[in-house]
Amino acid sequence: KVNEELYYIEAVESTAHLLADIVLLLANYPQITHIEPRRQVKSRNFWARSVVQTGEEERNYYWENGLYGEGQVIGLSDTGIDHDHCFFYDGSTPTPLNKVDMGHRKIVYYKTFRDGEDHKGGHGTPIAGSLAGKAICPATTQGTFECEGMQRMNGMASEAKIAFIDLQSKTDKELVLPKDMY
Repeated sequence: KVNEELYYIEAVESTAHLLADIVLLLANYPQITHIEPRRQVKSRNFWARSVVQTGEEERNYYWENGLYGEGQVIGLSDTGIDHDHCFFYDGSTPTPLNKVDMGHRKIVYYKTFRDGEDHKGGHGTPIAGSLAGKAICPATTQGTFECEGMQRMNGMASEAKIAFIDLQSKTDKELVLPKDMY
């Protein structure tokens, strides 16, 4: 029961084969005026870049035309970025905290306004990944299913870099803006 007028029935895999019978049974009740499917919402970064570029799965119009974000820097503020995530890790250049370093392969500026990291369940890492993430894999995982799977989830502008402001620490309950941002 969602509220006094709305009920929600979820068919799980074990009962999915009964779904048509359940719908027909419910349709006989005059109190029921509407039945519709409800898809489970899931994070699907693999498809995000295609859907944003063309509205279709597996069609990357910008990429088909050679646009990968080379030479661009995307500005982003969020909960933080996991510097060690394969989309952002740079084994030769440390993440530039509170300074600009165009030599880092992904993050060229990271202002530690709050604490300089993302936390479990943080929003910043997946958003930065959707925008400009580009997976690199350690030599031990090159050519593996895991590595190739991550590379297939590269961000929309996978060659772009990121300038980032961290707006949340692990103790903050919400994003906190610096006074000079508003």
